[in-house]
Amino acid sequence: EPGRWRTARVPFWRPIYEAVNDPRPKTIVIITGAQMSKTESMLNIIGQRMTDGPYMPALYIGPTAKQASTMSRDRFDKMLRSTPLLWERTAKGQQYKVTEKFIAGVRLGFGWAGSATELSSHPCGLVLVDERDRMGSDIDGEGDPVQLARARTKNYPLGKVIVASTPTVEGASP
Repeated sequence: EPGRWRTARVPFWRPIYEAVNDPRPKTIVIITGAQMSKTESMLNIIGQRMTDGPYMPALYIGPTAKQASTMSRDRFDKMLRSTPLLWERTAKGQQYKVTEKFIAGVRLGFGWAGSATELSSHPCGLVLVDERDRMGSDIDGEGDPVQLARARTKNYPLGKVIVASTPTVEGASP
């Protein structure tokens, strides 16, 4: 449905948004069917954090470099440009890249599960892992992508990892 986001149209996201804003859970796992607003909700979570706080570096992790780049260029850029406050806070020029953006001086990185370097380069307080089922279980011999993501948040007492996926293999999906 095009247009402004309305949680009333997808009320099953409300408790997830509440959990994201609750400081107690450190990891939130979201399992849904295909086309149930997972990625759009991740955009909302990033947008809310970059608007209302808590302000801390964030990392979006997609299954492939192409998917992470597409997410950054197409979906995330569109959200930034359509939200005046976020666009005003976004650094332009050399700090506005496909793999990272700075909003109100806070880094937002875009990485992918095929590179341990991408998953371990920067500490951050919010990590969003999109489509976990489409990722391997051992990234460059360094381990599970969710475990690598958790390691990014060690320096942030309010750090949070959000993992979203549509299961693809019954009984064997990670």
